[in-house]
Amino acid sequence: MLPMLQGKFTFAEYISNHQSLIDPAIEPLLGNNLFGLHGNEWRQMRALISAAFTSSKMKSMFKLMSDCSSTFIDSLVKKLNQGHCEFNSKDIFTRYANDTIATCAFGISVDSMENPDNDFYVLGRKAASFDTLKYLRFFMVRTFPTISKLLGIKVTQAHVEKFFYDMVRDTIAIRDEKAIYRPDMIQIMMETRNNKNDSKSLNLVLKV
Repeated sequence: MLPMLQGKFTFAEYISNHQSLIDPAIEPLLGNNLFGLHGNEWRQMRALISAAFTSSKMKSMFKLMSDCSSTFIDSLVKKLNQGHCEFNSKDIFTRYANDTIATCAFGISVDSMENPDNDFYVLGRKAASFDTLKYLRFFMVRTFPTISKLLGIKVTQAHVEKFFYDMVRDTIAIRDEKAIYRPDMIQIMMETRNNKNDSKSLNLVLKV
């Protein structure tokens, strides 16, 4: 009985109603996650993420990761054959990680070794990188959310946010229209939506 009560109060009540790291109303791209959501929205998002990280789902995504590895190795071999003997290890493995995230999480295939300036890589770096100005914006949004909302201060640039939302929406629309199946995070979200006969969980990810 005691462990059940502990689970209820420490997990279901406290964690689902924690203080947000960042307000989803101001920063939907950064805020619609377990660190920013509360109550029922937090529970829905947790159920969605938990479903994605079961052993069976991870195994199904292994083929996508393996394909990324093969493409990455082929690109390195090609560059070696062309006489490139030196590589920036941080850069090439960042590109490999980028391509793996793109295929497993966003449902698209990119090759950042062969196409170094592709939109997903460039805008993804912009979204993930923090400079002095971005740290100041984050401080404002985190500390003074009401003022930030009134002044329109956001951490993520509007065109970066729009790119990722449009990409996910377009991917889902095409899969719905053509009944395409691909074992990735997008597919898991769509299956969760279909199983529950509603789109609340999916809308949590897509709402702006």
